[in-house]
Amino acid sequence: MIKLIALIGPTAVGKTKISHELAEKFPLEIVSCDSMQIYRGMDIGTAKPASEDREKYSHHMIDVVSPDYHYSAGEYACDAGKVIEGIAKRGKTPLISGGSGLYLDALVYGISSMPKANLALRKKLGQEAAQKGSAFLHELLKEIDPISAKKLHPNDLNRIIRAIEVYQLTGEPMSEIQKVKSKIQDYHCLIIGIARPRPQLYERIDMRVDNMFDNGLVEEVKILIKQGYNPELSSFQALGYKEVANYLNGNFTLEEAKEKVKTSTRNFAKRQMTYFRKNKDIKWFVLDEERQEIFEEVEKFISKRKSD
Repeated sequence: MIKLIALIGPTAVGKTKISHELAEKFPLEIVSCDSMQIYRGMDIGTAKPASEDREKYSHHMIDVVSPDYHYSAGEYACDAGKVIEGIAKRGKTPLISGGSGLYLDALVYGISSMPKANLALRKKLGQEAAQKGSAFLHELLKEIDPISAKKLHPNDLNRIIRAIEVYQLTGEPMSEIQKVKSKIQDYHCLIIGIARPRPQLYERIDMRVDNMFDNGLVEEVKILIKQGYNPELSSFQALGYKEVANYLNGNFTLEEAKEKVKTSTRNFAKRQMTYFRKNKDIKWFVLDEERQEIFEEVEKFISKRKSD
C-alpha cells in the first residue's frame, strides 16, 4: 500500500509555502491538487508556483491540459495515481497539496457522495425563482456548472435548484462530482488541514488578488482570448478570469473587477472549509501558531513509514 501525505486548506492560506518548507526537510515530491492549475497558460490567476520552484521541489500535475479541455476529477485520480506510483518507486513520499476537495476525495476515497438536501438553501433559491423566474436560476447555473445547465431545461426548476445547492454546499459543480465513480487505489494517508483566523485569511486573499492584477492578470486573460479560448469555457470559471473577461467586455471597471474577485475568493474559501470539515480524517492545524506541530506530524508519519 502506497503511503502519502495530503496538505489541504482554503485558497491563500499558505499551502504552497509550507509544502516547499516540508520538501526542504523531508524526501517529498509535491503533487498539485488544484482543479485550475492543471490548465496551461493560466498561471497568474491560479497562483501557480514559480517555474524555478516547480523544478526545485519536484512539482507534478501542473500544466496538464489546455484551457479548452474539460478535465474531470476522475481523470485527476487516474493521472495523479500514476504520478504517485512513480514517486513511491523513487523511494520518496508523495505530498498532495492543494485546495480541491473533490480532487482529493476522488484520489483517496474514489466515490464521492452528493451532499444531503439543505432545506433553508432550497427555500431561498425557490424564493429567488418565484421573484425572478426559473430562467434566472438557470443562467446562474450556467456560470457555475455549464455542463449541468446544458442538460437541464430552463423550466426544470427542482433539478436546477439541486445543482446550484450542490455547488453552494461543496464548492464543486455537480457534473464533476457525478464523474467520480470508483476507487482507483488504496493509500495510507496523513491528511493535514491548515487554517488561519478568518480576518487574517481575508487579508491574505485581498493581498493575493491585488498582486495578481499587479503582476499581469489582465494581460494573461487578453492573451488567452487572443489565442481563441472562449471565456465561456469551464476553465474561465477559475477565480479572476471570468471577472477580467467581463471587464474587458466593458461590463464593469477595473476596480469593480478587483472587488468582485476578492468577494468571490472569500466566498470560495468559505465553501472550501465547509467541504473540508465533512472529512473526519483531516488533522487540522492553525498557521502560524502550530507550524512546528505540522513538521512533527509529518516526521512521525515518515518515520513510521520507514519502519513498516
